[in-house]
Amino acid sequence: MVDQFRREASRARRGAGDLLDAWEAVVPPEIAAVTRVRGVQGGVARVGVPDAATSYELDRRLRNGLLAELRLAFRSPLRRVRLEIDGSLSRD
Repeated sequence: MVDQFRREASRARRGAGDLLDAWEAVVPPEIAAVTRVRGVQGGVARVGVPDAATSYELDRRLRNGLLAELRLAFRSPLRRVRLEIDGSLSRD
């Protein structure tokens, strides 16, 4: 049971790292710099954004082709990106 947990944790870390690489390669630098990739599970990526305006802008870009580019760069199943507002990422 412990070995299985370690394998799953290792896979999750590797998946998040691969997603982070894809995120930085595809997302425009000005947006990638203020976001935080939190992980991916079950084909759903979780990404922290500093505010609603950034969430809206990123959501529009994802719907207009950025998600397709991210899927190609990630090379693992990715159904969607869940954006989560995180005040600690504030641009102050």
